[in-house]
Amino acid sequence: MISREPASTLGSISYAFSHEIGLNFSTPHGQKRAELRGKYFAGTTYLPNLFPAEKNDLYKVRYYSSNPNYFKVDFYDLPYTTLDKYLSNCQRVIQSGSPYFRQLHPDRITEFLAEVYTEFGITGLSMIYHHSTAFYQNLRYNSVTFYFFKKNDTWKQLMRKYAH
Repeated sequence: MISREPASTLGSISYAFSHEIGLNFSTPHGQKRAELRGKYFAGTTYLPNLFPAEKNDLYKVRYYSSNPNYFKVDFYDLPYTTLDKYLSNCQRVIQSGSPYFRQLHPDRITEFLAEVYTEFGITGLSMIYHHSTAFYQNLRYNSVTFYFFKKNDTWKQLMRKYAH
């Protein structure tokens, strides 16, 4: 239905509590507020892309122009400000001393992350962000899935390219 009369805007997270995520967005019909369901584990609410839901983060919202109650939030095609925040979060993870990332040259981490995003999208960043997460805490991105992800030839090439 959205594809017949599409419109889009940016939505902002207003709160994240347990499994609930509040999202606000404006349309020509007025301000809309939606409650979305997230994943909750280890005291944090996670979005469908499995990054933490944080207040004021922006996401693209597509809606049916004549009835904005029909909408879809895109947690994978990010506005620059949110992507920049995700990249910074991943940079902190890499710099936190994880043995796996020690071989990366410290001055090239930003370039590395940009290329990971280009090659793998949000999935690649989520793999980095959750590389040491226990399997039972996150079934999609965790230390086990990261173990197999890092066997990817493109990933190996990137690690070699940005190593000391």
